[in-house]
Amino acid sequence: MTLLLRPSLMTLGLTGLIFASGMPLAAQITWDREFYDLGGARFDLPEADLILPLPCNGGAMAFQRITVAVDAGDPLADRRIRLGQSGTQVGYLDYLREEFLRGAFTSPDGSSQYYIARYELTELQYAAISDPDCANQPTPSVRLTVPKLGLSWFEATDIARMYTEWLRTAAPDALPRQNDQPAYLRLPTEPEWEFAARGGEAIDPLDFSAVRPPMEGDLQAYAQFEQTGPTPVGAKGPNPLLLFDMLGNAEELMLEPFRLNAVGHTHGQVGGIVTRGGSYGGTADDMRSSRRSEWPPYNSRTGLAQAQETFGMRLVVAAHVLTDGALVDAVQQSWRARFEGDTMSDAATLPREALQALIDAELDPARKAALEAMQFRLTEAQAAADMATRAQVAATLQMATVMLDNIRLQDGRIDGMTDYLGVLDSQIAGIEANAIGAAAETVAQALAEAKNSRTGFETTIATLTVLRRDLLSSYREALNLLATADSAWFESEFSVLQDKLAQRGNAALAQSARWMRADLGVFRDNPDMDAEILLSLTREISEE
Repeated sequence: MTLLLRPSLMTLGLTGLIFASGMPLAAQITWDREFYDLGGARFDLPEADLILPLPCNGGAMAFQRITVAVDAGDPLADRRIRLGQSGTQVGYLDYLREEFLRGAFTSPDGSSQYYIARYELTELQYAAISDPDCANQPTPSVRLTVPKLGLSWFEATDIARMYTEWLRTAAPDALPRQNDQPAYLRLPTEPEWEFAARGGEAIDPLDFSAVRPPMEGDLQAYAQFEQTGPTPVGAKGPNPLLLFDMLGNAEELMLEPFRLNAVGHTHGQVGGIVTRGGSYGGTADDMRSSRRSEWPPYNSRTGLAQAQETFGMRLVVAAHVLTDGALVDAVQQSWRARFEGDTMSDAATLPREALQALIDAELDPARKAALEAMQFRLTEAQAAADMATRAQVAATLQMATVMLDNIRLQDGRIDGMTDYLGVLDSQIAGIEANAIGAAAETVAQALAEAKNSRTGFETTIATLTVLRRDLLSSYREALNLLATADSAWFESEFSVLQDKLAQRGNAALAQSARWMRADLGVFRDNPDMDAEILLSLTREISEE
């Protein structure tokens, strides 16, 4: 089978795939783009990152690649993210909480990623998946690109099953693979959905924590709400990851059951069905990335599976975790290293070794069990402490990068203004030299203006010099912290930061991070360098 990369994606370095003439007839994509990528066609966007064929009628489904910046070389590395919102009015539903996320697939550049549908499942796509014989297929039309509504959770998961089984048997090469194992389709988890809805790695962390992702203009341009029915998918604007209708239109079914938010952690009681994103009938306040709703799995009146008229779905392309023996070995090695303290500080390792020796020597079963319980609590506490320390390394690394960027900015402004002082001095000297024969009042006014301008520049230079010194002092403190950090943790978090900045398109700050790492290498050997030497160091690195 021949795979043809779409030309528009070649230039962007993306991985969207279209299948050429070698594909089985049933898997050929013959729909016009407006029937499977309406928003992309309407807003003249690049093709989706992944396009999968549908069983009937030459249909297709478009997916976006969602990057999760982690150290993909460590199979236990994942991304800690803060989801929810800080308001307490419905805090039991969507208060702030920590989650952990990692994509199922590893990209060539070493980041993790998963795929989520660019759109909610449409009526046209539903017909192409749910008709086993492809005997009752409608003629493609924009009218049928509204989201398929009225789905129960059970029907949604069955749609994912049917679609996966068809792809694996009729078009297996269409699916992404991880360690040579084909992917499968399912509903998204809540962290997967909310991470993508907020804009993922594509936006600034300040924007990530906002109620909604960045939007240009009115909310109505991005979400279908306060209406009597849905709109065709993709009719509203996309979010920063080029996903459509994450807010409004259909409320989307999630994979896992509902749990309360118990003031920052997930409550222990398992509940009903979860939907996210609000619907066409919701209010503007409902259009927020954190919104969660619980529904009973079965309708209390009919006894049948719950299938509200606003329920829709969006698929995720996923993979199972332990895909081959080599990965199992790598996971085991990473896990043992964490458990035995290889990734922990020496101060943490010594008491663990002493406790393990006591456990090994203890013969009484009850006392041995008590010691093992203590070992578990110690391991759990140390893992939490290490996670906090690692998060501090990541935060300090990013802070130091921004500080260096600002030091260089202020340095450039000071140099530019200092150069201009020379220009003003020349102007003043010229005015004084040409004063003979000129009107005294004119000369005095020109001199006053030039000298006032010079005084203003001197004041600004003095202010910027103080600011630069304060930044330099904070930069030194950040370098001090990073110099004592575990080098493996630093390099891992540095790689993650580079991935994040690349996803946001911030090449300048990524370069500053590399300069900062070079500064740190010199600083480790000379931590007592004075301010002038440190400032000179930032200049030398920035001029490379």
